[in-house]
Amino acid sequence: MHDDLPPKTYYAGLLDSLGRVEFNIQRNSDDSFSTRPSLRIKHRNDDYLISLIGELLESKEISFDIIERKHGYNYFDINRRKDIENIHTFLKGESTQLVRELAFTHGPYKECLNQAACSPVQTYRLVKTIDELHYGVRMSPKSPYPKLEEIAAEFSLDTTGIEPIKIPVGNFREDYPVEYIGGIVDGCAYFRLNINKASYGIGYNIVPQISMRRSAVHPAYASAVAEFCDEKRLRYNSAENMQALHTIINGADAIDAFAPEVGPYLIAKHDDLARMHQEFVPRFQAGEQNTKQGFYDLLVDFQSLDNQSRTRDRDRKYTPEFFEDEWAGEIEPRDECT
Repeated sequence: MHDDLPPKTYYAGLLDSLGRVEFNIQRNSDDSFSTRPSLRIKHRNDDYLISLIGELLESKEISFDIIERKHGYNYFDINRRKDIENIHTFLKGESTQLVRELAFTHGPYKECLNQAACSPVQTYRLVKTIDELHYGVRMSPKSPYPKLEEIAAEFSLDTTGIEPIKIPVGNFREDYPVEYIGGIVDGCAYFRLNINKASYGIGYNIVPQISMRRSAVHPAYASAVAEFCDEKRLRYNSAENMQALHTIINGADAIDAFAPEVGPYLIAKHDDLARMHQEFVPRFQAGEQNTKQGFYDLLVDFQSLDNQSRTRDRDRKYTPEFFEDEWAGEIEPRDECT
């Protein structure tokens, strides 16, 4: 049943893009704290991803729950220690991100906090370690973890000398094969049109993009797509923040070169990338976006691909309806937008 699973290298890229070790910290009535790690793997409500992740976990006989929430993301939840250790073993030498969090959970966390309850000092140390484990990004005002300053104040802790638990680097992979990049693209890439005002032409620019983003990650993961593109001499834009993956394949020509290299190794986004490459790239290369009607038609036609690629709650300014008003009388509106 599971003999035809994708290669381990692909799964490493996918899990690095979707997985995160979180810690459930609860205060007890005696002022101690209970802590429990769990591995959460987002599935983005994508049927392909649900199938890919579920089949992998079942093939490894790993127990999991699928958590659905009214607010926030839905995910696979793995909380048995044995199962977390199995995923850690599976990713050794393959991962550049999740294996570090799993190595901490399997090693130092278990050695330092393997008990029914933790003291306030131990909990303070754990929260400080989580902050380092997640590169400080996860400690936002909405963070589920107790605040360090609140623990220190409530229990009158002298925090001098309370250092984080040492985090192991983990057994990382040393290269970025295309299968690994395919897992990253399937896990976190979005296909979008970037629109902005211009002082020339029809007054607006529209550019197709493949955008890959993930924050609070190891530099080895953050630089993975960029290093792959450098090796293949592919064009891309990338942010300098080494604790975040933020790489964009920007423009029709760049996508035209990227798609043949990576497309055959995709599963969840294979059809979407193929459509972007075969249907939209030629239209941009032909200059259709340089007329108001062509710009508008591209935007309308791209809606189905964009909506499949990413669900966004925020309102957009540059919608087909916006340009129907902006260019009223100059373009012919499409029935599906009226």
